[in-house]
Amino acid sequence: MIRIAAWHGTNQAFDRFDPGKMGLANPNDASRAALFLAMRPETAWAYAESAARKLIPDQAAHEAHVAALLERAERASRRGDHDLSERLYLEAEEIETRALQAEPAGARVLLCEVTLENPLEVDGGSRAVVTNLGGVLEAARATGHDGVIIRGIADTPAGALEPDDHVAVFAPDRVRILEVRLAPDPDPEPAW
Repeated sequence: MIRIAAWHGTNQAFDRFDPGKMGLANPNDASRAALFLAMRPETAWAYAESAARKLIPDQAAHEAHVAALLERAERASRRGDHDLSERLYLEAEEIETRALQAEPAGARVLLCEVTLENPLEVDGGSRAVVTNLGGVLEAARATGHDGVIIRGIADTPAGALEPDDHVAVFAPDRVRILEVRLAPDPDPEPAW
């Protein structure tokens, strides 16, 4: 068994990893197959800032609120209450528009302890790994590995950082959050 200290970047607040939320900010096969962490906090910050540009904080509550409004609008429409239906649709649309136009917010990195028993190690500089990471993860899981350590992968959202080692963990219960670091509040605009 090995224990690794690693970093996860996000803009969502939580105290444990939820397997149903994997891939929320990066909806691709690899991100849905495993929870990703980086060895350096700078790498995790790049992912946190990317998530803050893509998702509003508490994305799940936002989506649930909009879905509830749309359901109420549908029910009102079926009852023939078209004025209420229209108001509810407009309210949902306004909420979605504000979310799309919102400033990036909530960036945070989580220092975590990862416990793995049988990780596969792969070369993150390999084109075969980078172009088919989802397939690499699927094959690792199928052969009994509980995670993958990807050595030296150059994979940050903006591509601006040096390669880093990443850890892909198949079972989120193998990851324990030790510390949460929030992005500093931006300096207020001067009131001239």
